[in-house]
Amino acid sequence: MLPLVLLLLSAFIFWNFVWKRRGLPPGPMPLPLIGNGFTMRRSKCPYAPFQQWARKFGPIYTVWLGEEPVVVVTDFGLMRDLFVKDGDAYAGRHFFVELMPAFKASRGMLYGVVRTEGELWKVTRRFALQSMRNLGMGRARLEERFLQNFNVMIGAVRRKIASLEERGEKENGISLDLQINRLIGSTINQLLFGNAFSDHKSTHTMFVTTPFN
Repeated sequence: MLPLVLLLLSAFIFWNFVWKRRGLPPGPMPLPLIGNGFTMRRSKCPYAPFQQWARKFGPIYTVWLGEEPVVVVTDFGLMRDLFVKDGDAYAGRHFFVELMPAFKASRGMLYGVVRTEGELWKVTRRFALQSMRNLGMGRARLEERFLQNFNVMIGAVRRKIASLEERGEKENGISLDLQINRLIGSTINQLLFGNAFSDHKSTHTMFVTTPFN
């Protein structure tokens, strides 16, 4: 009985630590069933483990989420080569492919850039990009207006931090959700209607974005 148990245990160890990792980029050693989830959950900073793994294994490495391998790319140049220059080859969404039947059962046919796949996704993405280019995406006009609104956001954040320091509440920190939502909404509103959001429009911004969250 003991030799059989040792044989099965050895086979499981070989499969988990060697066989299932074949053909994948190097990465941290996964634990059975939970993968590298324990390391990520134990870290106080969500992205700290990924930075450590990038320094140890290089710009491309494999992380295991449970029994699912995920290849992580951390170099900007490689990201551009993979997802821009050769984007069609890496356009698949394995996660959404698995959830597609559940989405279709609950909501019917799926549309949009986020929840579609394959040829429908390509057509939808092409239309969305063309529409955004018509509105100024990729042109100096859009960049200039975005930077203007970005500087406004940075000024608001600095004033908020200064206010917290004056009240001795610096350790409380601040949430950037409203500021980022207003930055995006203000830029879009300026393109469509010609005016950016002012400070008193923050409540209006949240009123508009809340139904979509």
